[in-house]
Amino acid sequence: MGIARRVKERVMQEAAKASRSAASFVAEALRTEGVERVFTIPGVLSLELVDALAEQGPKPVLVTHESSAAFMADAIGRAFGSPGVFFVVPGPGIMNALSGIAASMADQIPVLCIVAGARKGSGKSFLIHEMPQREVLSPLVKDYLAPSRTEEIGPMVARAFRICRQAPPGPVVLELGPDLLEGPCPAEPYRAASSRPQTDRLPTAEVERAVKLLLDHPRAMIYAGKGAFHASRQVMDLAEILGAPVATTISGRGILPEDHRLSLGFGWGPAGTERAQKAFSRADLVFGIGVRFSEMATGGFSMPDPPLLIHLDADSGAFHKNVRAEITLRADSADALGQILPALKRLLGKPRPGLAAELGEGSAAKAGGTGFKESGVPAPAAVYRALREILPRDAILVADTGNHMLWSLEAYPVYGPDAYLAPVDFQAMGYAVPAAIALSSIRPKRKVVAAVGDACFLMSGVELLTASREGASLTVLVFADRSLGVIKETQERVYRRTAAVDLEPPDYASLAAGLKARHFAIRRHDDIEPVLKEALLASGPVLVEIDTVYAESSRFAKASMSAAAKSLDLAQKLRMGARLAGRFIRSKG
Repeated sequence: MGIARRVKERVMQEAAKASRSAASFVAEALRTEGVERVFTIPGVLSLELVDALAEQGPKPVLVTHESSAAFMADAIGRAFGSPGVFFVVPGPGIMNALSGIAASMADQIPVLCIVAGARKGSGKSFLIHEMPQREVLSPLVKDYLAPSRTEEIGPMVARAFRICRQAPPGPVVLELGPDLLEGPCPAEPYRAASSRPQTDRLPTAEVERAVKLLLDHPRAMIYAGKGAFHASRQVMDLAEILGAPVATTISGRGILPEDHRLSLGFGWGPAGTERAQKAFSRADLVFGIGVRFSEMATGGFSMPDPPLLIHLDADSGAFHKNVRAEITLRADSADALGQILPALKRLLGKPRPGLAAELGEGSAAKAGGTGFKESGVPAPAAVYRALREILPRDAILVADTGNHMLWSLEAYPVYGPDAYLAPVDFQAMGYAVPAAIALSSIRPKRKVVAAVGDACFLMSGVELLTASREGASLTVLVFADRSLGVIKETQERVYRRTAAVDLEPPDYASLAAGLKARHFAIRRHDDIEPVLKEALLASGPVLVEIDTVYAESSRFAKASMSAAAKSLDLAQKLRMGARLAGRFIRSKG
């Protein structure tokens, strides 16, 4: 009896093994790599993999639009450093996802995009969804991989994950056609990629030169970006031993908690916090760690060049692009600081007062957000300040592009490296709601808030249906100024008139009900605190409508507009002046 049972079990195991498709192998590989969710809209060319995911995981999550699938995968990679994964059909599916893919490429976010291919075995032409995918996508991603045989699938999946993580991280496309996915399971087991790419140690001479420069400049400050997220402990140690205050890029917010005595908050110069601007005016050296000095990071290039720069980054392509450096160090931030810190501690003996002593007591959290007007209308800065008081320290704020995001730089302190997300360099609208849903589904115990303008909400707010279906709890703050706020402000300043920027606002209460979300409204300044408290206690999807008037510009907006005006040559200024003068004369005539 025992022998018969064992024989039966062996036969069943062999039958199950023989019935496994390549799609089940891919699902197993994703699970091995630690993937928890795959965001998707299934199509006829992707059914085999979707079925395998439903059978054995990772969980396939249906979204309402492919751009949201890409944004959701981006949010996973952006917050946690491991590649987020989404799966779309070829043709319209991948084309709808292009904004999300490009945003991940611009901000260096690890994302794996799995795209189906057209069936190739029929010998027919004019196939459904057929298009030159490789030619379209290759300029937007780090690599485009397309195995042609089942035995190539395992190595290419591992390669895709490895390339996603390698400096600079970014999106990779893996094309898996239905002919391949429906084929037999590869014989070789899946061998996972390394979770952290190895980088070479800095040469001793480079370490010694950097240490000497830091020792010779007693008023050094640190400028840290997303490339230093995993080195936040080492950045803090460096700041404390040097007495060096720390400013960050937008993507780097939270590397040092912004209520830490050495935190300057975002940026330096006129676009940054007032405390950061003050620090930079006295600094004799800037140590840039994991930064690229991009347009958004520098406030539209309004930040002045540092007096002297040490630039540490794992990507040599970041060096000498917008700012010249005295020393460049190509290495992983944590590894390089692990070499530099022991030498500094040995030579200094004890922490030096540094520039921090000249700045006196304070932090970005205490100094930020000044200058807003508390009128009867809810000021964005007032909303962010109240939000920060109510939320737990580890809450995650996802800010979409727009004026509301610029105000968050001043008025909402960030306390952890995974607690603030924004589509920074590509500025893709519609990011925050799907991104917040993804984070809430992956980290259900953390409070997640999305901050959006009404234009951004109209692009992707329908994803609240996805949140409802997935049982995700998140709060969406809609700063409803009924216009494309940043563009309208720019038009008014530059052209003295506006066009194509005013929105027809929806009935948010009815819309929320249709999207299965709770609705709250902040109409006056006095509503801010009580309404936020009630809304943040509610479970499930919550929409908070905030009547918003941008009565003044943020520091970032003022600085970037001023820098843009200064960049115009004389001929451009004369043409613009003549156009405005003619417009004024006609209005009087």
